Amino acid sequence: EQQKTSKKNDGKVKTSNINPYVLVLRSLSAKGKPKCAPNSGEKSKNRHLSNGDCGDGIVNPYPESKVQNKYWAQRKRLFTKFDSGIQLDEESWFSVTPEVIADHVAKRI
Repeated sequence: EQQKTSKKNDGKVKTSNINPYVLVLRSLSAKGKPKCAPNSGEKSKNRHLSNGDCGDGIVNPYPESKVQNKYWAQRKRLFTKFDSGIQLDEESWFSVTPEVIADHVAKRI
């Protein structure tokens, strides 16, 4: 069951339930696009906002004690199908091998 609630630029908040496990919030800029991480002039440095937003506009819906913002910001790199529905407990975030590395190791075996 997917549920979507959105406001235009006047409310600047868009809530959607992309998967059945996580309700995500998207902060919209004045132009209606997701806010991006601030650029301090450094090239090719991947940064995320303090709330776990990695530039896609989805903030960390969990308390920092359950899912650290730095892991939430890397969720798409760790799991390419994160939005398809994946469940992790607090410990799983620390013991995950990124899919790209796991695929590389599997092909070499």
